[in-house]
Amino acid sequence: MMATVWRRAGPRRLIALVAAGIVCALLQVLWHPGDEVGLLGLGLGLCAGFLADRTRLLIPAALITPIALVNVLWTAQVLRLDIGVLNLLAAAVGLLLIAWGARAGQVGRGPLSPAVLLGLIGLLILGLEQRVAPGFYAWFVTLWMPAVVLPLVGLAMLAADRVRRPTP
Repeated sequence: MMATVWRRAGPRRLIALVAAGIVCALLQVLWHPGDEVGLLGLGLGLCAGFLADRTRLLIPAALITPIALVNVLWTAQVLRLDIGVLNLLAAAVGLLLIAWGARAGQVGRGPLSPAVLLGLIGLLILGLEQRVAPGFYAWFVTLWMPAVVLPLVGLAMLAADRVRRPTP
């Protein structure tokens, strides 16, 4: 039964993540938004991946999306409070979403991969920002980031699913 569930959920999640990446790339090409929306695009793409397969991606989607939304609204001067307080409140919303998911059985025990995913994205952005590749940083933090990262996450998760649960 688990293999049957995987056959439907894994490719469906991959398609959702690749489609979200394509949408982000098209928005970047056609709209040219500022760099503040890149992380929001990543969060919304992870939400699409979670909606396609409700057993994965809740934690990174719940943590990234509210914080990115607060930062976009603060940059657009819609929210005029202290950004530190707003990020704290957004993190609280994300943690509440994770708690809801845990109660609904959508978060397993010991989720290591969300921490690795968020850590790698953070280290990548930090490394680019600290002048490792300054020209690439300005390009990458726009909607190109989710256009590149979301399909890679989908492929990595599909490969990890195949390693964990080989098809009979």
